[in-house]
Amino acid sequence: MKKSKKTIISAACALLALLTTACSNDDVVDGNKNGQIDAKKNIEFSLKFDDYNAEDTIDHATRAAQDAELAKPRIIPMGDMMYAEVSMQRDTTKATPKEKAAATRALSDGTYTIYAYQGTTLKGTLTGTVTSNVFTPTSSNQEIYLEPGTYTFVCCNDKVQISGETWTIDRADAETARIGIAAGKVVTATPRKQKVAFEMKHVGSRARIKLQAEGFPMLDITSTLTSTSNIVGSVKFNPATQSYINSSTESLSVVPDFSNYNYSGYTNYMIDGFSKYLYFLPGTTGSQLKLTLTGGTAYRLPVAGRTVSFPSLSSMVANGSYILRLVLRYNYIYLYSDGTTGQITDADHFSKTPIGVVVSRSKRLAVALKDARNEVPTPFGASTFPWSAHSLQNSQSMTTMSNNIADHINDFKGEDYTWTSTYSTDGKVKANESTDYPAFYAAAHYSPGVPITGTNVGKWFLPTLGEWNLLSKNLNLELVDLRLGQPTEYNVIPGTPPSGYLPLEYGFYRANGDGFKYNSGPGNTDLNIPVLASEYDITNYITPPVYSENITYLYTIFYKALIARLVKKSNPDPAAFIGPFYSIRYFVRPFVHY
Repeated sequence: MKKSKKTIISAACALLALLTTACSNDDVVDGNKNGQIDAKKNIEFSLKFDDYNAEDTIDHATRAAQDAELAKPRIIPMGDMMYAEVSMQRDTTKATPKEKAAATRALSDGTYTIYAYQGTTLKGTLTGTVTSNVFTPTSSNQEIYLEPGTYTFVCCNDKVQISGETWTIDRADAETARIGIAAGKVVTATPRKQKVAFEMKHVGSRARIKLQAEGFPMLDITSTLTSTSNIVGSVKFNPATQSYINSSTESLSVVPDFSNYNYSGYTNYMIDGFSKYLYFLPGTTGSQLKLTLTGGTAYRLPVAGRTVSFPSLSSMVANGSYILRLVLRYNYIYLYSDGTTGQITDADHFSKTPIGVVVSRSKRLAVALKDARNEVPTPFGASTFPWSAHSLQNSQSMTTMSNNIADHINDFKGEDYTWTSTYSTDGKVKANESTDYPAFYAAAHYSPGVPITGTNVGKWFLPTLGEWNLLSKNLNLELVDLRLGQPTEYNVIPGTPPSGYLPLEYGFYRANGDGFKYNSGPGNTDLNIPVLASEYDITNYITPPVYSENITYLYTIFYKALIARLVKKSNPDPAAFIGPFYSIRYFVRPFVHY
């Protein structure tokens, strides 16, 4: 009986031990413990490597307003007929899929650390590596057991220096340091695996310099970017509050790299080029950055020593990408309606009304901002804009007619030819003859569209070849005089005289004027040729048979390369000079003395 009793007690004890063991094993299921979730085993962490300016949290209306203000250019005088417009803009350039894949492969190398916070209380950390964007814990002695609830997870790569709950990032690591924040993640008691995704953003911001010129290339430009005051050298990141504070500052001096940019196959030429990216930390402002041009030329002028700073409308932010834009502009001198002259960098410029661009200060000569008249041709045809009436085509109209181009280059009597009969063979004042001399008449009766109050502003007139040559050299920055050209001389190698560039067009546009409309307008106009006052005698000019007539011609200028050409005084035939695949538009652009 006693033996039987002992056996029953032993069996009960064994059963109790078995039940106790069973209950203990039931507490740990799929890595969970006492209702807590083992983040190491039951949460899958994935990482997405964001591009710059991705996932902007600012609403579109606010962002658009900020971008418009940020991109607003500031005019900076740069001395000696040059000024700059500078701005700091958001760079919307996105990486190509190939570039993004390469960057992801490079960035995924290394060690990553994940912090789990409930409120501002740290609940644990994990370290590991990333393969195919999935985080794998590698530390065997790290565990995070989380009660069901809401958490913020913060992840960083090994370019972030971690010391407890203090994270430090140096500017040297601004390009590669990444931090991702997954906020408001609800962890439940479910035994199923849960997922937390990080968008890994750049800690640093980047900027590239965009250098531009208008209508004329910059040559051999070199520069340095320096700080006007110390910029952010390192930042500390608080993972509990997800906020940055500046930790240290440092000076900046770098040489921007423009080596990837060539202009149309010609090395060292640049009209619109970007530097490679430079990297900064949050809190750096554009006003702290100064670009100094150290060598090269723009608009045939040396640029060494010219400097600009950039707007400080806002600080750079983490994961932001920016363009520091510098547009170099030739500082044309304008003639105003009150008879004074000035430049866009003058304090009173925008309170006055330009009516012309000054061609020569010594001759007090300016060119109108718009045409007095122009004719639009039909496709593959020419406009019929006569210099003189058809009945006068074969007769000499002025006593200064010459077959020597040097005579015309040195002739500046356009106003006399237009408004006096001194040099007329028929005694007529051409400004008054709308039928016999329509080009002169159009120039003489030009209106700039605003009242002219300056009593020193003279009468508008048709310019001579010599006066147009001054425009070519002084405003379009050509090195050589205009010359007679061959029909094939419409493509000119950059840098050779004449260059074929059109900086003057921008001078007109900035004053609300019209350019000479090269290759534009209805009818696919290819050539735009100004009608001039000079009269050329081709009696003894040796030409191909098509030019063998002993008649009087006038000078016109093929504008793109500004080459002097011979065209009949009335009803010009484009096929005689440039073939049937081009159309010609003739225009009258008046000049005036002041």
